[in-house]
Amino acid sequence: QADDGIRDVERSRGLGDVYKRQTSFPSSPSERDVYYRDDKHTLYVYDGTTWVALKADGLSVAASDASDLDKARADYICDGTADDVEIQAAIDAITGAGTVHLYAGTYTLASSIALKSGITIEGVYPVKKNIQPQSPDMYPATVVDGTILKGDGTFAAITGSELHGVGLENLAFKDFTYGITFGDTDVMGCAFSDFEGLFFDNITTTAIKLVNTQHLHFKTVNAVLPQGAKFLHVINDNPVWDGSNSIYDNFYCVGAKKTDGVYEFEAKQGSLTWNLMLRPQVCMWDDEGTSAGEGVGIRLGHKVVGMTIIGADIEGSPDTAIELKGYSRQHYIELATYQTDYATGKAVHFVRYEHDGTWGDPRYN
Repeated sequence: QADDGIRDVERSRGLGDVYKRQTSFPSSPSERDVYYRDDKHTLYVYDGTTWVALKADGLSVAASDASDLDKARADYICDGTADDVEIQAAIDAITGAGTVHLYAGTYTLASSIALKSGITIEGVYPVKKNIQPQSPDMYPATVVDGTILKGDGTFAAITGSELHGVGLENLAFKDFTYGITFGDTDVMGCAFSDFEGLFFDNITTTAIKLVNTQHLHFKTVNAVLPQGAKFLHVINDNPVWDGSNSIYDNFYCVGAKKTDGVYEFEAKQGSLTWNLMLRPQVCMWDDEGTSAGEGVGIRLGHKVVGMTIIGADIEGSPDTAIELKGYSRQHYIELATYQTDYATGKAVHFVRYEHDGTWGDPRYN
């Protein structure tokens, strides 16, 4: 039992006796007694009937290679195979809004995790090394620490539709077809949600695919991608939806050489309006020594309206840095204080646009 001084302080705050440094619950407790259990590394309070753990809002999951401390305080412990089962169980166990905390470690998934409205998945910020590739090894980036979701390259990591108020924070995605994919044709993907501190490694199709989304904020997102993979693909695929008012802040990607639109915004139905990209970067290095550039850095498709791009940095050897299809006079692209690097001499176009099947070069102010 705690000394009298601590007990008096806690009683003045409406608590009962304070117990500490024990490995079994005390006998005959009173309501509001507080107890710290060493073997669980958890603080409990007695509610008059049972001991209730005091912890951060939501539920926690520990990977098979997590620390002993994290395993001791986790609500779910993974075994290193089909870890999506424990993560999905934590998501489904939360009623309403809440957070699923993924402690540092590698979570091996066997199938996609289905996000639901009101849920934030929060990990430990991924630590990376060799983010800048050097020839001849153009794909050496490695996640070495933090919270890592790992697949086998045959499915998407996190999926969902009709989502509101969700979040993904401090997560690394490795070896998936898609890292994140929300929405579908005529199905709302996600709205009014925030995403930050994400890293994608070896995503073979698209790191982030967003269909029919609105009012999203992505911040500090990095990727190392293989040839042909997209970093961000935003699609409007509903005749009455406008897919508007989202911010994509501080995206950085290396690899993705020859990709036909590393960043792509398109409207298959309706329009895609009023989105903002702040400092989007991509290094489309070509280690093959080809004489002509291939691929597109940023592509704005037909019926994409009112796009603002500030501080874009498209490096390497693409065919086109920024491509405007169905050119709109309402786009604003500010590149004045940044340099697009064409040191290889293989880039063919800086900015070009297409209207009614004819390609041209826009005027610059």
